[in-house]
Amino acid sequence: MKKTLILVLLIVYTTANCQESENKGWTFSIAFGTSASFDIHSPYKIAINTFPSIGYVLDRNMKIRLEYQYVRFVNRSDSTILFEEIGDAGKIAIHAARFDYLFGEFEKCGCLQWYINFGPGLYWTNTYRKENNTIVPKHELNFGIGAGGALTLGLAGPLRAFFEVQYHQLIDGKTITHYIPFKLGITFNKFY
Repeated sequence: MKKTLILVLLIVYTTANCQESENKGWTFSIAFGTSASFDIHSPYKIAINTFPSIGYVLDRNMKIRLEYQYVRFVNRSDSTILFEEIGDAGKIAIHAARFDYLFGEFEKCGCLQWYINFGPGLYWTNTYRKENNTIVPKHELNFGIGAGGALTLGLAGPLRAFFEVQYHQLIDGKTITHYIPFKLGITFNKFY
């Protein structure tokens, strides 16, 4: 009960102190994290997946964002692969260029804020399979959509930490049709 009361007081304090601020400007973010795919039964474990982005805050409740994603998986659903023996076979990498619309709280001040996001993207999927004792690459370009949400926490000055979860659905993806990245990162805000 005490934690809930403290959270409510922080939100009220943040809202009361940010009513007059003018919020427009650029944001630069970098995030790292892990991803899980339902199609290939990838485990929830830390990988070096990267999510750099640039955004523009339109007002205190709206933001647009361009994001690049580099996400990797190991195909656990392919029973023909012996992971210990064949190196890159069974590995999957996704390079995605995405445009997101974000709705939430984008204030200069304040401690705890939130946002939800959704938008389209292009997903370049690289898969590697073992066929006749050689590793064969396969590439696909798919259109997809994503939606998710995040919590952000003010740090020092223009820096904010964030935790974001986002669901992605690829249209006509054959190897991976949907996955969820879990991102932990830092945003630098340049408001004017």
